[in-house]
This record gives sequence, structure tokens and C-alpha cells, in this order.
Amino acid sequence: MDENLSKDELSTDNYLILYHGSKDIIETPFYGGGKKNNDFGYGFYCTQDINLSKECAVSSISDGFSNKYCLDINNLRILNLNSKEYTVLNWIAILLNNIVFTLNNHVAKKARNYLIDNFNINVNAYDLIIGYRADDSYFDYALAFINNTITLEQLSNALRLGQLGEQIVIKSPYAFSKIKFICSEKAKKEIYFHLRKNRDSEALKEYEKILDEVADGLFVQDIIRGNIKNDDIYQYDVSVGYYKPDYYKVILKNKANGYEQTIIKNKDGVYVITPTLNKSFKFQSEWPYNNSQAYLLKSVKDELEKDKNVEITKSGDDYIFVTKNINYPNNPRLVKEKIVVGKDNNIKEVIVMDENNTALITVKYGKIDKSAE
Repeated sequence: MDENLSKDELSTDNYLILYHGSKDIIETPFYGGGKKNNDFGYGFYCTQDINLSKECAVSSISDGFSNKYCLDINNLRILNLNSKEYTVLNWIAILLNNIVFTLNNHVAKKARNYLIDNFNINVNAYDLIIGYRADDSYFDYALAFINNTITLEQLSNALRLGQLGEQIVIKSPYAFSKIKFICSEKAKKEIYFHLRKNRDSEALKEYEKILDEVADGLFVQDIIRGNIKNDDIYQYDVSVGYYKPDYYKVILKNKANGYEQTIIKNKDGVYVITPTLNKSFKFQSEWPYNNSQAYLLKSVKDELEKDKNVEITKSGDDYIFVTKNINYPNNPRLVKEKIVVGKDNNIKEVIVMDENNTALITVKYGKIDKSAE
């Protein structure tokens, strides 16, 4: 236990223990320090991992210090970019708006402007920012995305490499007034510089594996062409169970932040359960038949059977069905659906499009077990 902290300050609900790596001992962080062109602009950049702070503190030729602080977060305006309200595109847009760099091609310049216009957040309106740590490797991943080299899904996977975790940035004078220095601890270059290099090396190897995979998901040009806005970007892993006569269990996991939601339909009604919030809700609902559900086999099957004007073509071993018999009342841009069926008669993919055939929803079907109980 830290003798310098009161009982209240040891409460994780009201206080954060933070570490800042530096070549110096910093007992009094001050507002306006740092660099204007850091990830989130001016601010005091910290982590909750002491070892990561030590890696940041050292260089190949000099030791450093991990400075430890306690921050009172009561009444602070906090922007948590890793919460379910935001996606990796918000993080990228903020980086692009703050960090100075040169883009050498038209695609990247157009992407930067589009992302800033549609996904940027005014970080100066907040006291505290929580988000990915954008070291050189992470920024390279972001550049690869805006150069249309990797997809949004590949980028999201890449940002989990190296286990750099979150950084917490103190932004406002008010937040600076609520930070308390506890102590400092020396970081030795012989240990922590090599740990940082090894972490970067392992992350690079994993990133190369991602690049070798078949690109899956949205490229930045798809986002621009589809005129996709901030509230339109979601990527989920979906697991569906169907039980006769009319029961369902659907688990949706947000791939960007790990949040899960479960939908259950049984004889008593429809329930929505959110484990991360420790909440559940019951609805008297006609779900899933009140609108189209591209991730439910029965929904897709019913749409095809009821459409007398469905278009059918063949592409290699696959059959392509295009139907306009869909119902997405909350998004009138969704007007047609393309269903790809493989030679085993199983659905491989469902793509929901606008009138210009731009894919706005893509559902890729994995394993389908029709014998499951």
C-alpha cells in the first residue's frame, strides 16, 4: 500500500494510478507542456502499466524514470475512445488532425480529409483522453489504412499487436489540478530498451502475418465511396443458435472493443443482455420478423422465397441471388441484398447494398451446423 495515499485515493472508482516515463523525475506536471503534434495534442501522456512507462523512459544510451501519480477523476469530462461509442476510425481521425506528416498520393490525401471531416472529435473539449498508444508502429498501421493498403478489420487486428494497451492523457488545467505525485522509480536501459525492441519486433512479425491473410472488410476507399459516416461503422463476430419452433440465441461481439450483446427469444419474449454493462432488458417484440436480418438464415431464406422477381446468376461454383424484398426501416439507404450460395447449397455471404450497389452491410457466413441441437 502507498503510504502517501489516503483511503479515498486508493479507491479505483474515484482515482486512477498513472505512470509517466521520462528521462527526468517530474513531480509537478504542468498544463501546456509536451508537444502540440502528439497523438491528442498538448497533454501529459500516461499509462497504467509501470513497465510500459519504463520502456518509454529509456533510450539505447540512457536510463530514465517511471513517475507515479494519483489522479482524482471525479467530475472530469472523460473521452474514452476504447468504449463502445467509438471506433478505430475516431482514433485515426484524431491522429490525422494532430500529427504532422506528408502524404504523397491522392488516395491518402482524400482519405485523410474524409476521415477528419466525418470521424474527428474535438479532444480539447475534454479533461482526460483514453485511447490507443500511437507509437511509430501503430502510426504506420494507420498510414497503411489511409493508403488503402489494409482493411479496417486488418487495422483493428494490428492495433492489438504488441500489447501496448491504453494511454491516458491529461488535457485541461482542471485535470492538472487534480494530479498528485507519489514517487519515481528508476528504469534501466539494459532491461527496458531491449524489452521495447523485442515488443516492436514481435508486433512486426504478427503484422506481416496479417498482411499475408486474404483482405477482409472495408478499405478506406469503400468507406468514402459508400459515404459512410461515424455511426455507420461496426464490425461484429456473430454466433447464432436456432431452436424449434421459433427460438433464437444470437451473440454479437464488437471486434473493435470486445463489447458483447446477446439476444434471446424464447416462449416468454425477447431479451437483450449486455454482460459488459451487467444489464438485461425484456421486450414484447416481433423480432426477428419485424425487419430483415442478414445474419439469420431463416430471414434470408424467407426474403428469397417471397420475391418473385429475384435475379439469379452463376459465378464459378457459386450462385448469386439479388433481391429487393428487404425491410430495413431504420436505414432507407438499404434497398437490395446479394446472397452468395456455394456448391454445397450453404450461404457464404450476404451483402446489403444501396441503390448504387455500394456494400453497406456485409455478413460472411462461417460454419453452418444444421444438425446442432
